[in-house]
Amino acid sequence: MYNSKYHKGQMDKSILLERVVNTFVKKVLKEEKIGNGDSIFAKNDVEKILLTLSCLKENLRVFFVVSNAKKVNKFYSYFKTFLREEQLAKLLNYDVLPFEPLSPSVTEKAVRLNTLNRSLSYPSNLLIVASVEGILRSTMPPVDFAEHSFHIKRNDEWRLAKLTNILLSVGYERVDTVREYGQFAVRGGILDLYSPTYAVPIRLEFFGDRVDDIRLFDPKTQISVEKKEEVDVCPFDEFVKNKATFGTLQNNLNELSRGFDEIEGLAKLREFATSGIRFENIEAFNCLMYKKRFNALSYTPSNASVLLIVDEPDELKKYFAGAIENLKEIYSDLIVDHLYLRYFTFPIETIFMQKKVIYLSKYKNGRPLSEIKQIDVSPSSLKTFVGNLKGSVFLISNDGKDRIKELRNFEQVNCIVGELPNSVRFGDLYLISLPGVKRAGIREKTPTRFGKGMNVLELNEDLKRGEFVVHKDFGIGRFKDFETIENILGIKEYCVIEYADGKVYVPIERLDRVQKYIGEGEPSITSLRSKSWQRKKKKISEAIERDIRALVKLYAKREITKGFSYDSEDKVFEDFDKTFPYIETEDQLEAIEDVKEDMRSSRPMDRLICGDVGYGKTEVALRAAFRAVMHGKQVVVMAPTTLLAHQHYEVFEERIKQFGIEVALLTRMQRPTEVRRIKDGIRAGKIDILIGTQKILTTGLDFADLGLLIVDEEQRFGVRQKEKMKFLRESIDVLTLTATPIPRTLYMSLNGIRDISIIRQPPIGRLPIETFILKNSDKIIRTAIMREINRGGQVFYLYNRINDIEEVAAHIRSLVSQARVECVHGRMKKLDLERIMDEFYRGNIDILVATTIIENGLDIPNANTLIVDNAQNFGIAQLYQIRGRVGRSTRRAFAYFIYPNT
Repeated sequence: MYNSKYHKGQMDKSILLERVVNTFVKKVLKEEKIGNGDSIFAKNDVEKILLTLSCLKENLRVFFVVSNAKKVNKFYSYFKTFLREEQLAKLLNYDVLPFEPLSPSVTEKAVRLNTLNRSLSYPSNLLIVASVEGILRSTMPPVDFAEHSFHIKRNDEWRLAKLTNILLSVGYERVDTVREYGQFAVRGGILDLYSPTYAVPIRLEFFGDRVDDIRLFDPKTQISVEKKEEVDVCPFDEFVKNKATFGTLQNNLNELSRGFDEIEGLAKLREFATSGIRFENIEAFNCLMYKKRFNALSYTPSNASVLLIVDEPDELKKYFAGAIENLKEIYSDLIVDHLYLRYFTFPIETIFMQKKVIYLSKYKNGRPLSEIKQIDVSPSSLKTFVGNLKGSVFLISNDGKDRIKELRNFEQVNCIVGELPNSVRFGDLYLISLPGVKRAGIREKTPTRFGKGMNVLELNEDLKRGEFVVHKDFGIGRFKDFETIENILGIKEYCVIEYADGKVYVPIERLDRVQKYIGEGEPSITSLRSKSWQRKKKKISEAIERDIRALVKLYAKREITKGFSYDSEDKVFEDFDKTFPYIETEDQLEAIEDVKEDMRSSRPMDRLICGDVGYGKTEVALRAAFRAVMHGKQVVVMAPTTLLAHQHYEVFEERIKQFGIEVALLTRMQRPTEVRRIKDGIRAGKIDILIGTQKILTTGLDFADLGLLIVDEEQRFGVRQKEKMKFLRESIDVLTLTATPIPRTLYMSLNGIRDISIIRQPPIGRLPIETFILKNSDKIIRTAIMREINRGGQVFYLYNRINDIEEVAAHIRSLVSQARVECVHGRMKKLDLERIMDEFYRGNIDILVATTIIENGLDIPNANTLIVDNAQNFGIAQLYQIRGRVGRSTRRAFAYFIYPNT
């Protein structure tokens, strides 16, 4: 629950819950009971949490009902501070539209089915945080669910063939190796299956028809991790494939033979009713397979009662009504009224007609909880504040160990790892929240001065009249305008650039030779009559040639220089590898092994790790850095921007610090005193890993024993920047990470000058991004945004015109008035950019309207919908890179490439 290093003893959550609830009942409720239908005026989320906790009793199902998935996840994290895992669950609707041909992710299915199973079978008190759509969604009869759930004990008699048939009938898929929920595999007398009831798969070993052994195993290694005497298995569908359901389905389909032709799934259902062959989003049609409909409120044991605590009832009704209206914008009224509302969901009134309901509202229309006082405590004054308190203090923080360390000697302080939205006092009890600090990661797009550059959109619509541009052949001039000219070749559009002594008319098809000027200050405009531009180009060519010669010498010297050999192995490396919370892909493991082999060699490593966004390149770098530090070497990690460096710092800090490794951050944001501390720490060898931007190259660092350089997004650095560090230590190992290698790097790798490892496989559980190319439509945009917001996610809206990006953001606000919309672009002040990105990273912004500044390096797993406006103006490679901003989690992602109607 928390690290005992910072406290004298460890508090069990049951003790915390008991103390909080007892004080709340005595001092706030004053022993008065809350009756059915009572409305409570709760000023903030903490009051809602405390009142709900006070309602938990044996043999009671408490449903805390909120409007959407985002609120479910928020309150779930709050309740997790006080409740054990077995006392808490979440219930959501699937994140696909009712009739679209997409199935929900296996993780979503597993969470929902596990909650239904626990609600039906768990004998003690259980709090279920539920969305209104999740609780009202039609599901299979609880009796049918219970009959097709089974309890298996060691030495039970089970025919393996019968068990296999049952699994197939309730949604499990037969595979060769079990990796994900809903899968099972048979190898001889061994049955592996991944039920929603456990965090890891189950392995049953049979001796004839007897269950001889039961174990849980790690899907990553396939190695058993725990012996069990008994296990529970529940269905992986909300329907059962059998004659009864097929018959009911056929009858319902006959009733729906007219008026619903646009629903593609109904035609596939008819085939399913005869063949049993599944199809995408069959999960949505389970409601047509039973004569009577049920919802999650029916999933309770016979001896348990149900209590609904409804958060903001007016908001709940408004949200549900809005969701129905959204569906009517996509489908006909007939489909929504006579198909969806008749079969797929229960009406909103179902919630308010329950026997036991309590309403919570932030509006002053109910009984107040007047004894709860909100308090504001800053981290800087925390020690003084706590020292003056008389009472019990519960300090709640996700990552505040360093800040609470100094409070461990106060008798009244209990340090809890958890999350709470704000700090409160009631009676003599204080709940003080110290929220964790997280930073966003974004890499600004840095255009190159020459080469395949700006497309027509960027010049035609982002460029202002009078701005400086650079023509590859003629030099620096001012952009005047675009003009349409008729001549003997016909009518053609030209870009007009003014120079010191004339104009140049550049045909639209030759705009690849024109770039914005990106230098600092105001440049001198080139004269067309002068040869100064050609002389400048010659000087640049000569400088490049000198760099190439130097690089050749460097690589030749590195080839013959003996480096450090990391040849020893230790259990600590295995322990570190186990802290990786995901299952490595085969490509990722191969890349890790390639790096290990390079580091064992006495030849300095120079390896390129190439892989798509989110494919696990950082983990390869982490393991290399850990290996280097464990052998007494220092490591430098270079990122192209400040915010990306912050992101890497957080990842490295979280994974590595527990092993006693010192990690430091060096960017332009560090104060002079901090820079001096870092320089001293680097010189003395006290800092093991330094993460930063090119500031590292200009600070004059004197490393005690530098052994490894890691360069992320190497295409964002200049040649001199990347190679300067190598010149400092010709024998250091170099690891380069990229999703899009530049031609020079790729050429060197393919010709054997640099080694290359390619990670082609997506992480296990990663779903392909659903990509749509559509005409511009407010209806499509609103539907896409609402789908994402309704499931608690965030949206990227890419609009690549700075001049009117604010107008576009205003239009998006008008389409989804309930959403929080902000915009970012390359001309913003960096502090404003970082502030908005930080807010987006924290989830405080729903929709980010942005230019291609988001093209590289932004890692926000909660953002899984991308809308690209005027997609026709981008190249395929660029769209591919942009699409990589979404789909970085196990949640299904959507990319919409929108083009104009005309």
